[in-house]
Amino acid sequence: MVTLSISKGETITVSGPARLTVKKGKILLVGAEYIEGESVVIHKYRSYDVLGIGYAEVEVVLGEDGSIVRNEEGYELIRCWTVIAERVWKFYKDGRSKPVVLVLGPVESGKTTLTAFISNYFIQRGNPVYLVEADVGQEDLAIPGTVAMVRVKRIFTWQRGLGFDKLRFVGCITPSQCREEILGAICDLINIARRDPSPGMIIINTDGWVKSSLALRHKLEILRRIKPTHVVVTDKDLYETVVSSVRRQVDILLADRPKNVRARDREARKLLRRESYRRYFSDSVVRQVDLSRIGLLKSKVFGGMRVDIQELIKRVPALDIIKDKITYASVFGDIINVVIEGYGENIFVSDYGFKVNFISKDRFKGCLVGIFNGDLEEVGVGIIKDVSIRGDNVLIKILTPYRGPIGGLVAGYIRLDNDYQETGGRLGCDI
Repeated sequence: MVTLSISKGETITVSGPARLTVKKGKILLVGAEYIEGESVVIHKYRSYDVLGIGYAEVEVVLGEDGSIVRNEEGYELIRCWTVIAERVWKFYKDGRSKPVVLVLGPVESGKTTLTAFISNYFIQRGNPVYLVEADVGQEDLAIPGTVAMVRVKRIFTWQRGLGFDKLRFVGCITPSQCREEILGAICDLINIARRDPSPGMIIINTDGWVKSSLALRHKLEILRRIKPTHVVVTDKDLYETVVSSVRRQVDILLADRPKNVRARDREARKLLRRESYRRYFSDSVVRQVDLSRIGLLKSKVFGGMRVDIQELIKRVPALDIIKDKITYASVFGDIINVVIEGYGENIFVSDYGFKVNFISKDRFKGCLVGIFNGDLEEVGVGIIKDVSIRGDNVLIKILTPYRGPIGGLVAGYIRLDNDYQETGGRLGCDI
């Protein structure tokens, strides 16, 4: 434990794990003011700049690998971010419209903290914020593979503790793999927020995929579709690209990047995703659904036209030698899917002009699926625990915290093992 004095206008950077308590005076942390007696817990994968508002004393308890850095005079990250927040606030106070702020930038450039900073600026002035978390690989409101939204009324340091009000299942953790799904999910959630007549702001945090031409086109398409009032960019080159593409239609702002970021490597990101899965499914039950009564959207296996085994053999006579192992078959476009007992997963082009996909029934286990309620609104996520094929019926058992009516499912690409670790690579679940 250490007690530090912070002069007016001075900043320190505290990297977690740590607990910071204001002993005297007042500080600014992630856009919110903390006064004497108030505390903040900093996660081991987070780091925050702390600004002295006047003279302040803070007590810091550091965990293993936690650290404190005094920033040199002239380090003006918080001033830069405050100017941006004030600019959005002035737009709001001038009554022009509800601000819609899109935050763009590469990986580890401070986007998540900047999103919280601007949000807290509004919240401490008595205005709720609709926060959309669109980083599918590091989704902090719900779980990876989703885009989620929450209406926030209290200050916060990290989105991970807020929970969510609405989510949309996109089914992947790699944005290049599901660009259309991400775009649709963001637009859908923002439209919901825009329909709320209450005052406030909408802010969208995005993933760090920005370096390729495809990534840039994707981000600019998000901008085009959601029509933000402000775009805040945490990278100079990306800022120049956005400015040259959009020009004067949107207020485009360049934000400084934090100097002392607690960088997360690939393994740390994987552990954070696993932590999210564990948390979400901690209070779950196993439920059974019958695919003869509800659909499994976007599944090439169970969403295709079912084919009788004898009809299948007529189409592909070579399958006659394994017909006793075939439990299900369907046609989805130019693919014939054959579910067999035992190991499968080989795709080949037969002499009959079809692509034939062999898949083991066990490969469905662990796959994540989105859940629709009776009104076909996405309300949750489930893990396939078992698939049972009984005659014309396909029964699926899913583990989910959602306990309401199930009106449908939607397939994705994420597959988890029993310890909530992603397995199977990029297409871990290709059903």
